[in-house]
Amino acid sequence: MSVGVDSSSQGAPVEHMGNIVYKETDSGAEFGSVFTADDIPNRGYLFEGSDIVAHLILTHQAKLRTLLADLVISTRRTFHDQRVMDELLKRDEPISDSTARRIKHASDKVLKYMFFADQADIPKIEISDSAFAQTFHAREPRDSKGRSLYQLRANRRMSRYPSSFIVYTDTFNDLPQDVLDYIWAEIERILDPTIRHEGYSHLSRSEKTVIKKILLETHPSATEYWK
Repeated sequence: MSVGVDSSSQGAPVEHMGNIVYKETDSGAEFGSVFTADDIPNRGYLFEGSDIVAHLILTHQAKLRTLLADLVISTRRTFHDQRVMDELLKRDEPISDSTARRIKHASDKVLKYMFFADQADIPKIEISDSAFAQTFHAREPRDSKGRSLYQLRANRRMSRYPSSFIVYTDTFNDLPQDVLDYIWAEIERILDPTIRHEGYSHLSRSEKTVIKKILLETHPSATEYWK
């Protein structure tokens, strides 16, 4: 399949399918031409090209927020099922083994995505060509050495430190308490440089150490959970 080449000074140049127009024919879509700002009237906000960095960040945010929403719904359903079983069995326990396993299963999917476990390799992208990338790269919070989870690498992988910045959002921090208890404990295990955690072999010992340091200095919950 043919792809477009972004030649915009606003976006980082790399081959992708942004701004390509396909023509509708009787036999289906036919490859057309690369869409440019000259194709429609200038309203003061259009630029030629498409910023691939912005697309990658947006894709990550959308997917992870969807997984977090699914996690909340799954957790609510899980506790509803436990209440039904508790009534039938006339038992009273805070969280059953079955409930704990279901929370773990749903949470593990979120954690894998948060740590970019299955991220496809990307080509090298010159982020200095992207105003969006420069602004995003400079975001805070940062640790005492100036490192943050917003910093970009844009060569083989998107993030310099492969751990999602979504950890700072209300969407993450307002997860059910039982989920947060599991996730923060699991994050600590994932970031333990002495443990080879299954599914996280892409994280080097030094990266684990740096990510944990960043979280301890920039996220109140890390300090609270990792006493």
